[in-house]
Formats: sequence, C-alpha cells, structure tokens
Amino acid sequence: MTLAVCFHLHCYQPPRADPWLEVIEPEPSAFPYHDWNQRITAECYRPNTVAAVLASDRRLRASCDNFAIASFDLVGTLHGWLASNAPDVDSVVRSAARGEGGRPSGAALAAPAIHAILPLASPEDRDVLVAWGVADFKARFGFSPEGMWLPETAVDLDTLAALARHGIGFTVLMPEQARRVRAPGGDWLDVSGEKIDPSRPYLVALPDGGSMTVVFGHGPLSREVAFGALLDDGASFVHAIRAALATTGDDELIAIVSDGETYGHHHQFGEMALAWAARELSAENVEVTNLGAWLEDHPPAWEVELVTPSSWSCAHGVERWRSDCGCTTGSQPGWNQSWRAPLREALDWLRSTLAEPVAVGVRPLFGDPLAALVDYGVVVAGQEAPEAFVARRAGRPCSDAETTHALELLELQRHLLSAFTSCAWFFADVTGVETLLSLWHAAVVLDTAERVLGLDVAAGFLERLDGARSNLDPTLTGRDLWARSVETRRVDATAIAGAFALELVAGSVRSPARRGAWTVTSRDLEMVAGRVSGAVIVEHTPTLRSVVVEIQAECTGAVGALARSRTPGDDRWRDTRLADTDSDVIARVGAARLTGRADADPLLALRCLTASLRTRPAEIDDAAVLVALVAAAAPLQSREIDAMGAALAVLRDASVSEETIQALGALAPFATAASVEWPSSLAGYELAPPNH
Repeated sequence: MTLAVCFHLHCYQPPRADPWLEVIEPEPSAFPYHDWNQRITAECYRPNTVAAVLASDRRLRASCDNFAIASFDLVGTLHGWLASNAPDVDSVVRSAARGEGGRPSGAALAAPAIHAILPLASPEDRDVLVAWGVADFKARFGFSPEGMWLPETAVDLDTLAALARHGIGFTVLMPEQARRVRAPGGDWLDVSGEKIDPSRPYLVALPDGGSMTVVFGHGPLSREVAFGALLDDGASFVHAIRAALATTGDDELIAIVSDGETYGHHHQFGEMALAWAARELSAENVEVTNLGAWLEDHPPAWEVELVTPSSWSCAHGVERWRSDCGCTTGSQPGWNQSWRAPLREALDWLRSTLAEPVAVGVRPLFGDPLAALVDYGVVVAGQEAPEAFVARRAGRPCSDAETTHALELLELQRHLLSAFTSCAWFFADVTGVETLLSLWHAAVVLDTAERVLGLDVAAGFLERLDGARSNLDPTLTGRDLWARSVETRRVDATAIAGAFALELVAGSVRSPARRGAWTVTSRDLEMVAGRVSGAVIVEHTPTLRSVVVEIQAECTGAVGALARSRTPGDDRWRDTRLADTDSDVIARVGAARLTGRADADPLLALRCLTASLRTRPAEIDDAAVLVALVAAAAPLQSREIDAMGAALAVLRDASVSEETIQALGALAPFATAASVEWPSSLAGYELAPPNH
C-alpha cells in the first residue's frame, strides 16, 4: 500500500497590462512595490523556490524548492511576466517541470491562454483558448502538457472534449463537482454533496466515445489550507494530512488543491509550512508526489459523472460569471451584482456580431479562419514572428498591407478573448479594475473593427452595456462608466508620438525607441532652442501597422514638457502634457529634466526633485513625476521610503496654486506609507505663499 500526498499550486494573477501599450502601469495599492505581480512574486513565488525548513531551535535546517515537490500550473500571462521580470523564478519553475534526465516530471500542468470560463465560451473560442494554452506550455517547457488546469475549475463535457482534442489527458476538479461514480462493472453510486472518495482518479466518458481523467482535490483539507489556519503550524498541518489518509490497504492519494498564492501571500510563511510538512511526511513514509507522476503509476479504473456546468468558486455552477447569483468577493451590505448580465450580454453580442466579418476578412488569405486563429497561438507564445506566420499560413510571400490587415484581425480576436477574462465578473462592482480592463480590451476591439473593417459597432455594444449599474454610484450607467474610464484611456499612434516627443525634447530618449507594443523612429526632426518639430514613424509591433506622425514639443516649467502630434492631412493637433502619458515616460522625462542625464537613477532624481522644490513653487507635473519616480525605483526599502517622504513633505509645502493642490489628493496613500502628515481634506488646505 502506498500513501501519497500532492500539493497542487494554481498560480495565477489577473492580467494587468494596459491593452494599448501592453505594459503594466504602477499600482499604488501594491506599495512599496511597482505592481501586484512584483509584490506577490516577492511574497510568494520567489520564497517558494527556496522555502526555509527550520529546526526545533528555529535555526535554518534546509531549504526546499516547493515547485519541485508539488504539482503546479502557471497561467500564461503570469508565466510570461515572470520570464521577463523574475528570470530566477522562471528558471526554477522550468527546472521543476523536468525530472532526472530531462524528461517531464509530471509536475507542470498547462492552462488555457486566457483565464476565461470555458463552459460559457463559444465552441470556437474554447478550442482557441485550449490550443493557445498548449502552445504557450510547449514554448516555455519544451514538451507537450499531459494535464490542464481549468480556470475556476469550471467544467462541462464540451470543455473536457476540447481538452481531449488538443492532447490533454487529465484535469483537476473538486468533490462538489461529482454527481455519481461506479466501479468497473458496478452500479452507479450517488456521491453528490462531496461524498466522493478523492483518493483515486476517475474517468469521465465523453460524447464522442473518448474519456478524460479527473483527479479530485481533498475538499476539507484544501479549504482549510486556503481559508483556515492550517498553515499557521506545520505540526498541525502534518497531523491533519495524516488523519485524512485512510488505511484501506489500497494505494491512495490526497491532493491538496489551492491557489499557489496561498503559500506566502495569503498566508505569510505558508511556503515554510508546505516545505516542513513535505519533509515530515516523507520521513513518515508518505510519498510526496505530483499529479502527473502519480497518474503514470495509477491509471483510473472507476468512472464519474460530473455536475455540469460547475466550478469551485460558485455554488450555482457558473452563474457567478453571468448573473447576480449571490457569490461575490468584496461586496457590501445592500450591494448586488446585476451588472454582470449586461456585461456578459454586451461582450457576447460583440463577439457574435464580429465573427462573420472577421472571418470574411481573413478567409481570402488563410482559407480556414478558425484553423488560422488556433495556429496563431505560436505567435502569442512568441515562437514565430508575426510576418513569418502570415506568410506560412498564406503559403506565399505577402505584401505589407496584406500582412498588417491579417494581423490586425487576429489581434482583434485576441483582445476580444481577453475581454472574457473571468476576473471581470468575479468581484463586487463594475467599477473594479478587473472589469475596467475587460472594457479596455473591448475598446481595442471596437477601434480595430472600425479602422480595419469599417464597422461602427460601438452603439450596439454600449446599448447593451448601459444596464450595468455601479453599487458605489447607482446613477452611474455602463455608458457613463465607458465615457469616464475607457474613452479617456485610448492610445493611438498620435499619443505614442506625443509621448516620444516629450522624451525627445527632454533628452531622455533616442531613436528608435520602444514603448511597450510600439516602436518610434525619427524621420525628419529639427531641434532649435529647446523645441522639437518634425515627423516620426510609429509602428505597432504586434500588427506591423506603421503611421507617419508630425510632432512638436517644448519644455515647460522645471520638470514638465508639452507636445503636439497629428497625422499628415489632419487639421487638428493632439496636445499631450507630461501628466497625460504613462508612468515610464513621466519618470524618464522628469529624471532627465531634474538631473540633466538621460539615464538618471530614479532615486537620485527623486532627491533632486526635493532640492528643486525647496527653491520654487510646485507645478502641476511635480506630483506626477514624484509618483512615477517612486514607481520606477520600486520595490522601495526603508531608506528609499524616507527619501520619498522628504519629497512629499516639501511638495506639500511648495503647493501654492489651486491646480497643484488638487494634484496632492492622489498622493495621500504614499504620504501614509511614509508617515508624512497630509491634509485630510483638500477643501481645507490653505494656499501657502511662494516664500521659498
């Protein structure tokens, strides 16, 4: 008899990148880090690569790579961020996916490319999301996945059939998702209400005659790990696992399934509890394994029928992502989630409305539009250049216009899929950043449909979105939210050129310059007496769309700059102030203006800002520069937070105009973190005389 335990870590962060720029803007709530990806990596993912195992005297006994002893999945958006921003963590994760001799260890599971609720997706979208997830896994690990994690463990038979079509052999569900089971040759037994025995794997019969293997997590232990105090004490953790292991004489597995962030982020030092428990259980002859390795030696024999559709985070199936079912996170008394249905309806309508026009647009070049979109996963995964993909699918060299046209329509579909990310419906209010991100992706879709297909579908989309009302302000309609939080964020080639002009006049950039998903190259420029004028070429990297933009720019005040941009033939100029652009540009321009150096350290620039403010009144751009420099320097240590506090205090005292005082409101969280006295009400803030 073999007793085994598997800790499965579902590692996922909501997508955070601005869909126009494809970069993550600073998130003040994650202070002293730049954003929540950075913070959770520091609190969870990195500690799990070297989790400390302490002796009884609290001294370090050993360290443990928890990814190597567990089973895990990393959704592609998070794994891509780790590869670029935390290569040490990425390297450990990749190594854990391979065992001795370089062959797959069974530890790593794939995940759909976008964290969407697959039972609510169209059949075509479901196939694309699974295929892209497989492509991303192959790109990162170098072999095909055996298992796939389903977002929110949301499942139905069509979803499992999609997994099987793309070579997936197993997935992970929770006990409440099982309806009945039967042994080989036996009768069906009702196991609803979590009565299933999760110690063995099961087969689910699929409509086409195939099957899918399912491993069920141990419900009570998984919940106690995620939401209880089981990780507070390693001995209690081990005792609870031991008590759950039966002694039937059969091989059995306990799979403890939770968010990976449980170990270190949600529960501080949780990674140490996991490492300690794994070590102690191994010493007691309990095998600590992963799902792939366990299934290789324990193929399923029993069958299971599932509750469909179902998920692990909604007691009503998958209603959390389309109706006011009562399941929510962060809700307040009297709130409702009736906004979910209009959001789902608007996005479903947008998808169905654009499906045929997009197919018509790509069919002449690619033939089968769905096959081309499925194959586009190699581009999304970074395995093939966009222009090479278009030429390969077309079977011939393509003109620049043909290539860009095809890529724009494929990218339209990528953004539309991204708009269905489950987080958009998960939380309590439609004004949450997760929902807004979904709407930002939808805005990219609307813009592309109008520019490339000549279709104006905004009116129909907003008509359906209009019924989404906020709990924070019941008078705020979906249309109002769009006008306030989406229209104001749109980025196009003129905005990119304007930001480049700001950097150019400040001396903080050279041509060509990369700004997220865009590249800017100088064409005809003239610099005279601190002013810049001329033209640049702006290219959108994912689609290779290229635009010539006229620019003008000049420095303003002590730290700011003002730019104007327009496409040739356009009579209207677009004005871009420094505070109008993104944090990275603000930090570079501000640092260059303050230090006279293009590559100035943000902390040095922050100290220069403090010195500058001691000799002059504050300007409107000072607050934006301060925040951007802090974000550029993140994560901040205690001495660096002190430097930020000094800058805040001087800025507070140097603010002498109504405009600059209003800018102080956004800095209150930073003042709290730095223990700087801050006006609780801007209305009561007295204008200080310019006496510095």
